[in-house]
Amino acid sequence: MQTRAFTLSLLSALLTLTLALEPRLASAQGKAKKAKPTKRAAKKGAARKKTAPRGSVETRLQALSSKLDDLARGVADVPVALKGVQDLMNRVTALSKQLAASKTRQRSYKALRDKTDNFEERIGELELRVAALSLRIARSDAGDGGGNAGFDQGFYIRSSNRKFLLHLGTLLQLGYQGLVYGDSRRYANTDLGQDDSSFVLRRARLRLRGHVYNPRLSYAVELDFGSADPGGPLLVLGGNLRIFRALQLRAGRMKVPFGRGFLVHSSLTQFVERSGVVDAFAHRWDLGVMVHGELLRRRMLSYQLGIFNGANAGDDRDNNTDFLYAARVVFSPLGPVPLDEGDRERGDFRFSLGGSFTFNLAPTDIAARTGLTDPAAVAAARDRDNDGNIDNVGIYSLAIELAARWRGLALQGELYYRVEDPGAVEQGNRTFIGAYGQLSYFFGRANLEIAGRFGGYEDPGYGADRTALRPGEVRELSFVIAGLTLGRLVKWQAEYTHKWLSDIAAPAATTLTTAADLKVHQVRLQLQLAF
Repeated sequence: MQTRAFTLSLLSALLTLTLALEPRLASAQGKAKKAKPTKRAAKKGAARKKTAPRGSVETRLQALSSKLDDLARGVADVPVALKGVQDLMNRVTALSKQLAASKTRQRSYKALRDKTDNFEERIGELELRVAALSLRIARSDAGDGGGNAGFDQGFYIRSSNRKFLLHLGTLLQLGYQGLVYGDSRRYANTDLGQDDSSFVLRRARLRLRGHVYNPRLSYAVELDFGSADPGGPLLVLGGNLRIFRALQLRAGRMKVPFGRGFLVHSSLTQFVERSGVVDAFAHRWDLGVMVHGELLRRRMLSYQLGIFNGANAGDDRDNNTDFLYAARVVFSPLGPVPLDEGDRERGDFRFSLGGSFTFNLAPTDIAARTGLTDPAAVAAARDRDNDGNIDNVGIYSLAIELAARWRGLALQGELYYRVEDPGAVEQGNRTFIGAYGQLSYFFGRANLEIAGRFGGYEDPGYGADRTALRPGEVRELSFVIAGLTLGRLVKWQAEYTHKWLSDIAAPAATTLTTAADLKVHQVRLQLQLAF
């Protein structure tokens, strides 16, 4: 049965490939005869145009869309193939909208004919891609009744009945970091002002993912033994149940859905590290449950709703009886924008606009914020209403995000706003704001990209030990050049960042004898292996 299914899939793919190549061969023959066409040839050409065996542009687009829907359902357990199908679906959607828009404009016959020829050529390219993908999927289905294993953007093992899948991947980031401060004197109890030159094992991750019994029931585990992300080796551990495309349930340790920047996987960032704005406001990883899905035609609207412990980084335990509530909604009218940075696919124009909101009741950090160390003073400060419980601070966070892609050009930006409300136990709310913008271009043939980023933020520093100096405001300007090689498995990056650190706060026990502003020059080089 499997051999028969493979044969049918292979024949279907070859038929699609033949149909896709037909208009190109006909076009090449037509160009060869275009120099001096005879009357008889002209009549035959007119007859061929009247018969139109391939169908209209709209018909071919509809056929492509239908075939891609079928492929998407069949490769839910093959991450790379599914990503390829989704990218082709986005391109078909964009092409359909362009075709509809072109028909509403007044054009001459020649201009309309040229436009139609252009559409047919682009549709032909899409048909070739679909045919190649169909062949790839058909080959992956081949077997003699046993399970199979291989390498597809990572090593995988799959059972013969396709009910079980284990996909193994890794992320290695080894780099160099150099810091030069404008003021080379070192401040007390801090690394501020201290020049640095060192090699860094930024990330060393092991990733396992797959499905159990059914592709709708998937799992993911991610461990990190590097130095960039605090919280111990376990980053992600959980499962996802796909009931419908519009309704999925995820449980375990995961990223809190807030903003866009932190949700992008570390292997897909253009810069060596995310903007400091993202690090200052993101909620990072936490234990919880989340409902998510994609709505409307072509997944134009996506949502994520979650409840989490609200614990600090590195601690999965809930530190009070209250939870963190998170919501994120993204609207992509031209089709979803991939959750990455840059435009390596160099596709048609797409953009997304989204918003996120979180609410968390966190234990007060007044002891750390004021530098209190005496046990009696700490106890009194943490329970000012004398009810026997640690006082809570209501933390409201809002993020607005924008992402756009167009033929190698990519734009990304986010705005964050945070309010900390201590209630009646303290006077006044504390507010913080941050924003960044990022612009890049990807040179397809060279597999090279350049990017620039500017951002600034007021550092909340909630729960941080204030016996060490911290800047109250940070601005940063960064530039990076990066290249991809070996099928994009290997990436190198060279980055320069200039930072302005302002309003550096001194703890009560330390006297700040130098200027309260610092300038920092930072150079980072990194080599990455990811699959």
